Amino acid sequence: SENIAVRPQLHFENLESNKASVLQWVTSCLRYINNPVNRLEFAGVLREVFGIKSKEIVRYFRNGVSEICRSIDSIFCKLREQRFNVSLAKFLLKIEKEFKISRKISELGIYNDKELIAQKERFIELCYVAESINMTSLQAENFFYEQLKLPIENDDVDEDCIQFLTFHKSKGLEWNVVILPFLYRPRKLGGYLNSGNITKISDDDIYNNECRLLYVACTRAKEKLILCDDSHIFDDKKRAGMITSAQILFEHANSV
Repeated sequence: SENIAVRPQLHFENLESNKASVLQWVTSCLRYINNPVNRLEFAGVLREVFGIKSKEIVRYFRNGVSEICRSIDSIFCKLREQRFNVSLAKFLLKIEKEFKISRKISELGIYNDKELIAQKERFIELCYVAESINMTSLQAENFFYEQLKLPIENDDVDEDCIQFLTFHKSKGLEWNVVILPFLYRPRKLGGYLNSGNITKISDDDIYNNECRLLYVACTRAKEKLILCDDSHIFDDKKRAGMITSAQILFEHANSV
């Protein structure tokens, strides 16, 4: 059979879950610039960003015997001295350029070109946001760290692959053929919505939300919609009080 590429698409992605990102590495470098006594942070930067072996780092910390570690440390010292001579955004961008962070991330081979460009653009945007509200370098460090923890949408869609997307992620997109699996997976409809304050939502709200999501999923197909009857997979796992997407889908279709 022909090999077909597959590309999972998560609705949200958290940069903190992958330490090798432009923003993560710049934040680590900035942390050491702001606090030169934080040698543990510097050790992490040497290992992760520059690929220095642990033995070499230990030697440098013990007796200063490591030309490459000393050279990198001297660059950090120069950057530290330049901090107040340029604007914040220019300084932050200089850190990324000085240590060739984007190129190093690219060489890891874990992101495609579009993902790398998106990372770089987001980093540049955050630099100017920090400057626009007159942040100090320490405040920018904390700002970047908080940004790493925020969920961001991954908008990369590779048209040469079979796409696996959540219903949320598929909104606004279309394909010639759409396949909906797991329609018979039993679930309990209950939970919370978080929009600043955590608010309990009623059963009717949950049900109506499921109807809207199923509508989004079913209307992504331009030519053919395939509904998978996978009931035999889940029959033994059904529990009282549970419902399936198939039930909601067909009940809603009959009521229209």
